[in-house]
Amino acid sequence: MIALKAIFFFECLAMYGVSAAMLGSLGQIVNTLIMMCVIILGSNLWGLLFGEWKNCSKNSKNTMIFAICLFLIAIYFQMMASCFR
Repeated sequence: MIALKAIFFFECLAMYGVSAAMLGSLGQIVNTLIMMCVIILGSNLWGLLFGEWKNCSKNSKNTMIFAICLFLIAIYFQMMASCFR
C-alpha cells in the first residue's frame, strides 16, 4: 500500500510539472489550486470508502458534502478561467 501511494505521489508531481509548463505563466497558480482540491477530495472520498465517516453526525456529513461540492465548483471555474487566457 505504501509503495502504491509513493507511485501515485510521484506521478502526481510529474503531471503537475508537465501541466504547469503547458499553462505558461499562470500554470503554477492554477495547478496549485487544482492539485490541493484534488488532494482534499481524494482523501475525503477515500475516508468515505473505508468507513472513516461512519460514526459521524449527519450534520458533519452534510458539511463535508457541501465542501466537496464547493471544491468541484471551484475546479470547474478555475478550468474555465484558464481556457480564456
